[in-house]
Amino acid sequence: MANFPTIAIGLPFVHSSGLSQEAQTYRTNVIANGGSISDAVLAIIDTNLILPLVASGDWAKLDKFHLYAGVGNAVAARTNMVSNNYHINPVNSPTWDNSTGYTGNGLTSYLDLNYNPSLGGTLAVLNSSTIGYGAKYSNIPQTQSFGARQTTGTACNLAIFRLVNPAIDAIVNDTTDLNNTNVVFNSIVLHAAQRSAASGNNCKASIINTNFLYANTASVAIPNLKIFELARNQDGTANSFDDKPHYYMFAGNGLIFTNTVLTAINNTLAALGIS
Repeated sequence: MANFPTIAIGLPFVHSSGLSQEAQTYRTNVIANGGSISDAVLAIIDTNLILPLVASGDWAKLDKFHLYAGVGNAVAARTNMVSNNYHINPVNSPTWDNSTGYTGNGLTSYLDLNYNPSLGGTLAVLNSSTIGYGAKYSNIPQTQSFGARQTTGTACNLAIFRLVNPAIDAIVNDTTDLNNTNVVFNSIVLHAAQRSAASGNNCKASIINTNFLYANTASVAIPNLKIFELARNQDGTANSFDDKPHYYMFAGNGLIFTNTVLTAINNTLAALGIS
């Protein structure tokens, strides 16, 4: 969160190829998934995204990071940069474009992120979780969704969605909306929901770019549902569809310094010629 800066200890390891070990791992996973990524694109990603986040300590707090735009092909876009886990499953052929990333049809096509923090083994846990994504707007949609929401039994959520223009509702490990009314037009926008603790002052945030709206609330649970993008996984079914281009997503520990992540993303997209 904005008030939890990290201090870099030591320097990232740089491979003899000139690329970091993290960048080498990403390329290995892309190839294993049947795709490819050019040396030039990988070098841009490494310089502007991976190395700064390794240095800040944020890379180690991520379970998933996907750059959908600028990577050269859909396989590279769906491959997790952080590890070989949580490879994305496209449902009903959402559209991929190198300049605009992934877009659903506003009805049934979306991304199953193959990521369920409630099952354990992830950095996004009950009392400390961050999810976020970037979308490009020429106008702000009334309906927009990301994440998972369970409405049966003890309702629990790990979701970001817009039901009433212009507010973004973030629900993180509880049942209470945190309504962020900041609006950004004609830009690639970061939306995130973040928890840094079980409860306490400013433990929860709804984030639009660098605009943070804070709250204090007690955790309930993380839904036993995989997270979707271009839709919200509600009780196991895609709901509240989104037809805007999505440029990236990330998920991980609640102590991710999202301003650092946003800066790295913006620098990377600019270097790749994506606007």
